[in-house]
Amino acid sequence: MANGTPPAVPGWIQAASQVVTTVGFPVVVAAALLWFLLTRFQTNMDSVTTRLEISSTNAQQFLIISKHQIEELERQTEQLELVNKHLTAIAEDVQQRRAQEGNK
Repeated sequence: MANGTPPAVPGWIQAASQVVTTVGFPVVVAAALLWFLLTRFQTNMDSVTTRLEISSTNAQQFLIISKHQIEELERQTEQLELVNKHLTAIAEDVQQRRAQEGNK
């Protein structure tokens, strides 16, 4: 160093400094940011696709459960309509019997 020779530097530092001086500091920073963003973007996209798959599965299960609930409610409605018919018939029969007893 005293006689004008630069100190020895590790190989990767020398290669990095040569790249910086060749293409320029802004290009190196832009490339590093681009690499960082692309790797983060890929990680985020993997996370999003995984969550979408889970949500899709949950939505399918919800639709199946909802379909079964609707079918059960329709069966119960049919039964209630049948009970209502029978109760109406019983009520009409009671009214007719009361009317006949009142006429006697």
